[in-house]
Amino acid sequence: MFKIKRLNNSKKMQKLSEQEIKEKEDLIKLYVNEKKSIAEIKNIYGCSWYIVKSKLKKYDISIRLKGSFLVDDDGELLYSKFNKCEITKMEYYNKWAKSKGFKNIKDYNNEYNHKSGRCLPMSENKECAQYLGVIIAERILPLIFNNVEMKPYGYPGYDAICSRDLKIQVKSSCLHKNNSWVFNVKKNKIADYFFMVAFDNRDDLNVMRMWLIKGSENIKTYGLYVFDGNLNEWIIFSISNSEKILKKYVDYEITDKLEEVQKVCDEFKYQKKIN
Repeated sequence: MFKIKRLNNSKKMQKLSEQEIKEKEDLIKLYVNEKKSIAEIKNIYGCSWYIVKSKLKKYDISIRLKGSFLVDDDGELLYSKFNKCEITKMEYYNKWAKSKGFKNIKDYNNEYNHKSGRCLPMSENKECAQYLGVIIAERILPLIFNNVEMKPYGYPGYDAICSRDLKIQVKSSCLHKNNSWVFNVKKNKIADYFFMVAFDNRDDLNVMRMWLIKGSENIKTYGLYVFDGNLNEWIIFSISNSEKILKKYVDYEITDKLEEVQKVCDEFKYQKKIN
């Protein structure tokens, strides 16, 4: 049984000692011949996954991909298909993740990160870049439109479709230090309308303004970035928080639902206090 110690790179060029030869033979027996996983080997020796992997690299033992013995629907090993370049690495890992009950490798990694505490789920992480847009702003959208059908997170081009079959993209922004709201439009020409929600900050979540602007609307910005053209031709759309500038967007502003929307945001503020 090999001792639990980190790899010393200076020994790579030296002749293997008797102990190292024994370590290598043991690893070849367990990992290569008996096809045990790194997780199984670490349990045998009572060490970490990192140490086993370091030892495999030290003795030039090729490390297998996850699920290397997984058989595809046609009876061929997935690993074999990957080695023959019949499937990509992403396709390989997606199939492996599905065999574990996940939608894809991204779904598996998210679950692992949440359980291990590496990061919080987006619904709990106020610092996540998508938190305002997905968790808060998209819950606001059904208050604005009747019979709105929400699309799953990451749906290409838009977040919801209304009863009039119009595609709506939700955008949100907190007030920046330069007293402007900045919305990432990213030249999105799939959405018919952009629903923009302007917050004061992530902690208080006070809704200061809401706008609904058609993607093909020829509109001028008065914020950080100067551009005159259709909204869906923009990368960044910004609006300065000044009465003079805000008056220029009054035709697009939604005010009658502001109180209802604020109640939704207040629920999040309350949840934050008790968590």
